[in-house]
Amino acid sequence: MSESVLDPQAAAIDPTAAMFDQLMTDDPRLRLFAELMRAQHQASAAEPAEEVLRRLREQHERLRTAYVSLKGRSEQLAAAAGACPNCWGEKSACRYCRGEGTPGAFMPDWELFAQYIMPAVRRRAALTRTTPGGHTANPKEE
Repeated sequence: MSESVLDPQAAAIDPTAAMFDQLMTDDPRLRLFAELMRAQHQASAAEPAEEVLRRLREQHERLRTAYVSLKGRSEQLAAAAGACPNCWGEKSACRYCRGEGTPGAFMPDWELFAQYIMPAVRRRAALTRTTPGGHTANPKEE
């Protein structure tokens, strides 16, 4: 392994660059990795703060939109299954159900039940058949 010559003044200005200098070795894989890391660091350091903030705001808005959508879907599925919309009965500290809201704990919303649960029940029933001896056979599901 070759020794890096570090400029103390350069290390004081940019300690990350100094770290990349230290990673440079005779191993071509490690050298390539260090060069890629250095290039990423230089590209991100050159990006204006306003651009970084704009990208973070856009990402935050996408994540917030996805969260709201998934939370709404979870609440609909909980209502269809008669479960606690907050924790599905998994948290004893839940203010709504105190951990007792597993599916079937509450009266299901029948419209949501028909929309979300019944298609799965029908699919399962179609895949389950009774054999002549009265035994239930469950073929592999597709």
